[in-house]
Amino acid sequence: MHSDARSPEAPITPLPRGLSHTASQIILIGGTFDPPHLAHTELAVEARRLAGSPGAFLLFVPAAQSPLKSAAPGASTPHRLEMLRLAIEGIPQSALWTDEIDRAAAHPGVPSFTIDTIRRLRSLLGQCANLRLLIGADQAAGFHRWREPDAIIDLAPPLVMLRGSESSTPHLLRTLSATGRWSEKQLETWQRSIIATPLRDISSTQVRDLLRESPSSSTSTDPLTSVAPQVLQYIRNHRLYQSPPS
Repeated sequence: MHSDARSPEAPITPLPRGLSHTASQIILIGGTFDPPHLAHTELAVEARRLAGSPGAFLLFVPAAQSPLKSAAPGASTPHRLEMLRLAIEGIPQSALWTDEIDRAAAHPGVPSFTIDTIRRLRSLLGQCANLRLLIGADQAAGFHRWREPDAIIDLAPPLVMLRGSESSTPHLLRTLSATGRWSEKQLETWQRSIIATPLRDISSTQVRDLLRESPSSSTSTDPLTSVAPQVLQYIRNHRLYQSPPS
């Protein structure tokens, strides 16, 4: 929860079923998931493999409102949660944790900060839990703007996805160095955190735009095939994203 002396801290959401306190590693995947697509789920699975932790638990943490995004999510919170549940069905060792959503409900208008989420999770798991935070290269480049970035690195060292041809390790390291924020030792830590995941050229914004323009499209080459069939069916059943967001 955002630090605020005027309001008590929201209760911490219990761990999801299936997440063991003795899990070898837990990889956190945050986002609005508005809607979730295969770049969220398949890349998380591939990142787990490339990081050499096939037994790691994938913990998806939907955000209420990102402090770095001005626009509110396009779908309601219940719809986003149900779409994410459908998206991760069948993925072994995975679950979603609604702590950010729940504390936003307790304190409306307070943005979600990753460092608070990690500290709350560690309070449930203990300080010895092996946590990693999965982010993209674009997020790594702007990581110095996150709240308490050094504390995040200490508590849940990032795993950085390059996403195929999107970037390269030297390019990202130059970008990080140019911020003037990171020491040589920290840059070495960043370098060890980079994994080259396959390119998935799709974003939630593109999916929303496509659904507004052609909500019933279903050709085999349609970019909407980057959305899991059960999620796409849910979107169409509930007529989500078919009108411009208010």
